[in-house]
Amino acid sequence: MVNRRGFTLIEVTVVITILVILSALLSTRIVAMLASRQVQSFIDGLPRIATQAREAAITQGQTAKLTYDQSQQTLHVAAEQSGQPDKTVADLSVPSNVQLDSFQLAGQTSGAGDFTLRFYPDGHSDGGGIETNSNGSMRSLVVDTNGLAKLVNGPLPAASQDTWTAGDFVHRNE
Repeated sequence: MVNRRGFTLIEVTVVITILVILSALLSTRIVAMLASRQVQSFIDGLPRIATQAREAAITQGQTAKLTYDQSQQTLHVAAEQSGQPDKTVADLSVPSNVQLDSFQLAGQTSGAGDFTLRFYPDGHSDGGGIETNSNGSMRSLVVDTNGLAKLVNGPLPAASQDTWTAGDFVHRNE
């Protein structure tokens, strides 16, 4: 009787094949999970970067601006300094699987290259927003004229929804 130690070539091949299939399945799931986290991190960062622009304007006593750099795929916050180059406050990179579909400034549609949302030292802003799209899921950053940023599901709301016509506001005397 022969005492056999070790594995046959067929056994080793079967085990390696199973390991390759499992690693292929896991790697695609890991890549998808990382892409999803990257998108969520960007979406969570949208109101944060607008708030940073507002805070920079208030604390530095100078106008701060939020712009979009198409070549770098980056949202950029800078404090305007008279007679000097703008001082960078913050940047937020746009993931490759997120599209910035629409820009709005002071109630008007704006192009990506023209988008410059200003925040003033008193905390107010021009008002505006950015519409994002990732795999059909739309989220929008909306900044009101008080400089407050919020994230909404869906497309950018019409600017007229944020304003009241004259005469609608009634002052109460008590």
